[in-house]
Amino acid sequence: MGASLKVPVWTTFRRVTLPICLPAILEIWIFLFVSAMTTVGAVIFLDGPDTKPASVAVVHVDEAGQASAAAAMACVLLAATTAAKLARLAVDALAGRAT
Repeated sequence: MGASLKVPVWTTFRRVTLPICLPAILEIWIFLFVSAMTTVGAVIFLDGPDTKPASVAVVHVDEAGQASAAAAMACVLLAATTAAKLARLAVDALAGRAT
C-alpha cells in the first residue's frame, strides 16, 4: 500500500511495521532477560565453570549461613526483573498512545 502511495520504505517501516511488531519484540526481550537471570547452563558455557549466575549465588550465600545477604541479593534480582517488566509495560503504553 505504501509503495502505491509513493511513501518511502523507512516511513512505512517506522509508522506501520514497527508499531505492530514492537510489543512482540519487547515481550520476547523480557522473556529472554528473565530466563537469562536463572539459567545456569548458558552462564557456564559462555563465561566458564567459575562463573555462577546470581540465582545460584543467592542459594550458596544462604547455605553459608548469611541469610540477610542472600535476602538482599534476592531483592536486587527481583528489582532488576521487575524494573525490566515495568519498562516494557511503559514502552507498550507509550506505543499504544502513539498509534
